[in-house]
Amino acid sequence: MIKTRNRYVIASAGITLHLMIGGVYAWSVFTGPIVKQTGWAETSVSFAFSLAIFFLGMSAAFMGRLVEKFGPTITGTISSVCYGLGVFLTGIAISNQQLWLLYLAYGVIGGLGLGAGYVTPVSTIIRWFPDKRGLATGLAIMGFDFAALLTGPIAQTLMASFGVSSTFYILGIFYFLVMIIAAQFIKKPRQNELPKAVIKKASHFSLTGQNMTANTAAIMVGILGLFNGFGRLIWATLSDYIGRPRTYSAIFILNIVMLITLILCKVPVIFALALCLLLSCYGAGFSVIPVYLGDVFGTRELGAIHGYVLTAWAAAGMVGPILLSYTHQILHNYFVTLVVFIVIDLLALIVSLALQRAFAGMQEQVNK
Repeated sequence: MIKTRNRYVIASAGITLHLMIGGVYAWSVFTGPIVKQTGWAETSVSFAFSLAIFFLGMSAAFMGRLVEKFGPTITGTISSVCYGLGVFLTGIAISNQQLWLLYLAYGVIGGLGLGAGYVTPVSTIIRWFPDKRGLATGLAIMGFDFAALLTGPIAQTLMASFGVSSTFYILGIFYFLVMIIAAQFIKKPRQNELPKAVIKKASHFSLTGQNMTANTAAIMVGILGLFNGFGRLIWATLSDYIGRPRTYSAIFILNIVMLITLILCKVPVIFALALCLLLSCYGAGFSVIPVYLGDVFGTRELGAIHGYVLTAWAAAGMVGPILLSYTHQILHNYFVTLVVFIVIDLLALIVSLALQRAFAGMQEQVNK
C-alpha cells in the first residue's frame, strides 16, 4: 500500500517557495544603495524590477504548461536555479557596474525563475484541498507577499554589514538552497490519495509619497507586504463563502473607494490605511483568480490556464511603472494616474457584475 502524503506538508513547501521568490517585492529597499554605489539613474535601476515582473508573467504562460506536463517538482527546481542564479549575478553586475548584466541577471534570468516559481505550487495545492479551494489558494500565494516583510529588514542588515554586492551573493545562495529543497516536496496527489471525507466535502460546481529613511522605507515595504499577504489569504477564504464573482465585485468597489480616498484625503493615517487596503485588494486579485479559473475550467489544465492569465500582469508590470514615472515627470502629481485607475476599476466592476449575473443563471440551470 502506498503511503499517503500529508497535504499540509505540501502546502508548507509551496508557501516556502513563494516566500523566497517574493523577495522581488523588496526591490525598492535595494534601489537607493545600488544608485549610490554605481551612480546609475534611479529609473534605470527601477527598470530591472519592471523587467523581472514582465518576464514573470510571460514565462508563467509556458511554465504553467510544464507544471501540468512534467510536474511541479521540475518547475520548482527550474525556479530555484534561475532565481538563485539571477540574484547572485545581480551582485556581480553591481560590483562591476554593468547595467546590461543587471537587466539580464535580475530582469531576465531572475524573472524566469519568478515565473516558474509562481505557478509551481498553486494548481498543485488546489488539487490537495478540493474542500477548501479558496483557503488553499490564499495559503499558496500569501508567502509571495509576506516575503517583503522579512526581506526588507534583513536586506538592510546585510547591506550594512557586508555591502550591497555581497548581500546579493548571500541571498542568491540562500534562495537556491531553500527553494530546491522545498521543490522536492511539491507533488501532485496520486489517484485515490485524498481522504474520502475530503473529496465528499468538495464543491463540484462552486459558482457562489514622502521622504523616509532607509530603515523607515524598509518597514513600510514590510507593512504593505503584510497587508498584501493577508489580503490574499482573507479574500481567498471569503470567496469560499460568498463565491468568486461577488468577491471580485467587492474588491473592485473597495479599490474605487480607496483610490478616491487617496485623491481627496490629506490625513496621513487615513492615506496610509487606504494604501494598505489597496494592497490587500492587489494581493486578493492573485489569490482568487486561480480558484476562480478552477471553478470555471476545472483543475486538469489549471496551471497552464493560470499561466496564460498572468501574461496580462506581465504587460501591466512592464508598462505601468514607466507610464507612472512619465506622467509624474510631466504633471508633478499622481492625480491623472489615480483617475485612470478609477476608470479601469469601474470597467472591471462592470465586467465582474456581468459575470456574476451569468454565473447565477448557470447555477440555476444546474439546480433544475
